[in-house]
Amino acid sequence: MMNRVYRTVFNRSLGVWQAASELVKCRGTGGSGTALRNALISGVWLGSVVIGMPQAKAQTVIDGGATVTVPGTYPSPWNVNNGLVVGNSGTGELTIGNGGKVSSSGGQMYIGNNSGSTGTVTVDGAGSNLTNANYLYVGNNGAGELSISNGGQVTVVAVVS
Repeated sequence: MMNRVYRTVFNRSLGVWQAASELVKCRGTGGSGTALRNALISGVWLGSVVIGMPQAKAQTVIDGGATVTVPGTYPSPWNVNNGLVVGNSGTGELTIGNGGKVSSSGGQMYIGNNSGSTGTVTVDGAGSNLTNANYLYVGNNGAGELSISNGGQVTVVAVVS
């Protein structure tokens, strides 16, 4: 299949912006009604994909046997704006201690994300905190463990396990 270039056009009959192929002939350019109708039908679907989907954000991933400590490997506070995955396809570990703070204002957090992965997150000690403005998945499709001890705190929208 060839790459195609799409452009955004306003469909007056539907009152919406749509994506249309560069090959579409519009009113006044001699295009056939069938080609335009077919393009608009596909344009409605493509337009919803192009316009309705949020932009993908890169997540921070701790994987491949890596261990991250906060404070330590990363300073506190450590802000991972676009989500966090601990154990994506291998093993990953995150330890938050000594009053360390890890937060994410966007994206979801996964501990043990994919099949065969293992993720471990430990939040230990007074003032140690893990915060996410979204969902936290523990053992999404892999093995996940979240340990909170000695006054550590975790603040999320919801924990899904």
